[in-house]
Amino acid sequence: MENGLNMNSRQCPPLFRHFIRLFFLQALWNYRNLQGTGFLFALIPCFYKDKKDSTSDLVKYHGFFNTHPYMASLALGATLRREIEGSPDAKSIQEFHCRLAGPLGLIGDTIFWGTLKPNAALLSLLIAFLWYGDSVTPLIAVTGFLFVFNVPHLWMRWWGLTKGWQLGDRVLSALGKPPITTLKRWFPIEGAILLGLVLGVILANGISQFWYAPTIVIAGGLWAWVGSKFHLSVPVVTAIPLVILLIAASCI
Repeated sequence: MENGLNMNSRQCPPLFRHFIRLFFLQALWNYRNLQGTGFLFALIPCFYKDKKDSTSDLVKYHGFFNTHPYMASLALGATLRREIEGSPDAKSIQEFHCRLAGPLGLIGDTIFWGTLKPNAALLSLLIAFLWYGDSVTPLIAVTGFLFVFNVPHLWMRWWGLTKGWQLGDRVLSALGKPPITTLKRWFPIEGAILLGLVLGVILANGISQFWYAPTIVIAGGLWAWVGSKFHLSVPVVTAIPLVILLIAASCI
């Protein structure tokens, strides 16, 4: 194969078919190889495109594999690239998967379980509090959660597949560059702002004066952002607003 592999129709596999199969990565989860069978299922279209009998090639991929399901596309894209450039042996495959699984799992847990999912839940709460009593509020809140959570994770699945294909063995280098670094930096800040807004709305619901409510909401969001920006501890972030509120309440 020529050096500098290009992503044209002859060399690049039909990535969309692999993308669809990745949604079943954990459907075949088992205690023997965890996601290994699902990963093999996602690889199948590559092997049966131009080969009449690829059973022996498939068997070597039926090993242990386990990582964050939304980041597995990076591993799959890189594996496709390796297979098309030159079929690796079973030992090389297992070593490559073990090297990928840990970092991909850690980044995926941090971005999606640790920040994006709580952010989506906070947005739903914010909608529910702001439009409390409206008949369509539950629908809007649920729709908001699904949209905020699913759009980034679906995009990550496709981006990871194409990026893994482009980088091959160098796939881990993508974890130290945008958009991964951008998501890691901004999602916590966004979550802190949403948390401040939710707390502000909860407190503001009990205040009758018109100008107090938006002031508390804005102040709560800004304070949460400051706490995230300067890495303040949770007790400090919580205690300072409570002290201010107690002083303000005693003066009113």
